[in-house]
Amino acid sequence: MRLTFSLLLILLWVGAGAQGLVQTGGYLVLNNGAHLVMDGSGNYYDSLDGRIHIATNGTIHLPGVWTNSSNNSVFTTNDGLVRLTGGIQDIRGSHVTGFPSVQCAGSGIKRLQTNALVGGAYQGTGTITLNSNLDLNGYKLIINSSAGSAIGGTGGIISETSGTLGWVQWNVDNQTGLYRIPFIAQTGAPVPVTLQVSNAGNPVTDSASIALATYPTNPISNPNNLPSPPGTGSIDAYGKDQSAHAVDRFWIAQTADYQTQPTGNMTVRYLDAEWASIGGSSNTIEETSLRAIYFNPISGLWNFPGSGVPFYTQNEVRTSTTPFNGSWTLVDSLYCPDVRYTWKGNCVESPIDFLNGSSIKRGLIDSIRWTFEMNSTSNLDAPTHTFNAADTYPVALIAFADNGCTDTLIQDVPIDDRAVADFDVESPNFIRLPVQFNNRSQLADFWMWDFGDGTVSSEEHPVHMYAESGFYDVLLISDHSKHCPDTLSIELEVKPITEFYLPTAFSPGVDDDINATLGLQTILPLSEYHLLIYNRWGEQIFESESIDVRWDGTYQEGYVPGGTYLYRLSFRDTSGRAYYRNGTITVLR
Repeated sequence: MRLTFSLLLILLWVGAGAQGLVQTGGYLVLNNGAHLVMDGSGNYYDSLDGRIHIATNGTIHLPGVWTNSSNNSVFTTNDGLVRLTGGIQDIRGSHVTGFPSVQCAGSGIKRLQTNALVGGAYQGTGTITLNSNLDLNGYKLIINSSAGSAIGGTGGIISETSGTLGWVQWNVDNQTGLYRIPFIAQTGAPVPVTLQVSNAGNPVTDSASIALATYPTNPISNPNNLPSPPGTGSIDAYGKDQSAHAVDRFWIAQTADYQTQPTGNMTVRYLDAEWASIGGSSNTIEETSLRAIYFNPISGLWNFPGSGVPFYTQNEVRTSTTPFNGSWTLVDSLYCPDVRYTWKGNCVESPIDFLNGSSIKRGLIDSIRWTFEMNSTSNLDAPTHTFNAADTYPVALIAFADNGCTDTLIQDVPIDDRAVADFDVESPNFIRLPVQFNNRSQLADFWMWDFGDGTVSSEEHPVHMYAESGFYDVLLISDHSKHCPDTLSIELEVKPITEFYLPTAFSPGVDDDINATLGLQTILPLSEYHLLIYNRWGEQIFESESIDVRWDGTYQEGYVPGGTYLYRLSFRDTSGRAYYRNGTITVLR
């Protein structure tokens, strides 16, 4: 069955004494500009997969109850409008209706008896216009549009009903901007919530959403601030749930279908009766110091002290930029500590100095507690702690105020490995000769040497010459970019040297090979060398022009007899300085 309406229609009677429309599988089409009016208190009821197709400007006027008990969302497009024009009207059924756009008009409040969706089956440009109020009644209103203008009108939305939570789920997807939900209290007083989405996050579907609910608690001292939001712990910052320093209202935000959470700030409004005695509250709050706190499901604690910006003349507080997901309320931040601390040092197996910088604007901080590692704590203002392994440690400081309020700060303290200094020395280590230092340090990027004679070097493998003999403490400091140095000191003996030495006797041909050859001994390099040996009759028996060619005590293929021989020696060092030596040598037999 397919009916097409192009005119203003008055529907026939359905049921006893009621005007309305029943669909049992039919297909209803409203052309562009067509109006379908259900007169009197007419209802809509779909029980068997009925479908409604509305062209761009088509409108359904419904004064009665909307019931969808089929297995579909009824509407086939995002176009058109459904006007709720009666007194108290319910949206009911076993299946969510995908309304294109909805206008809450008429003389009475509208109520959800099931979840409802505005914006069509696909995310579109659908809107809900609140010219009368909407009671969520513990159900969910889904705004399937990412436009910040999708909720309009002068009416409001009641989220709090008989201890149950009604939710507004706004499918903001990957959009940024302002999203205002006009929540109202049961009395009709406005308690709107405004989201300023500054970072859209990373949605995994086009229906990624932020859902919000709000509800008040009893303002009298017992049971002030109860019940707490589902899944949270007690406020407990002041030692009890019934805190006189927290407003009697909670706000809850939930995000869904995001790989990376959207972030921004949220502005919430509270009522005078929820914070001040002038409105009937038993709280003791300085309104100008109200700040937002949220429940951290990881730590299981509320994040004291509060943060954000108060606009107390409008009874509003704006949170700091943060992910929206969580439960929120407002506290008087004057009564809570503001925990701060610093530390000095970052090296393994070295004392790290911690300094408490916490403060409180009103009252006193009774005590503090540091937690460095498991089972390692301190109550000192300026403790030291040594970490035995390189890692990043979450160091916690908790401050306890005399009114019971606490604040906790956890910071990641990086602890780095220390460089390992090591070196050795290549001999010979004589004065005025180069001494090679071999750097064998580990985990090091730069070095500083102190050779013990007033000179230093930053080379990795330096060479140094000592001008005088003696004992020197050679120090190496090895370090890296994280500045965890290590030092090693070695005592080095620098020996004197005889520059030039020619023995006065030697014993060639002896089996022990001690003084078996004759020649100039020096460790200094030479540029020229000439050695002549004569017997006692003046006959030349040996000649050498290289310091490496030494006399082995032979002449004419045999060893010379023992006795005294003459020598003549001349040579130059590398600076060109000439040396001359004449004398006698004794050959021992």
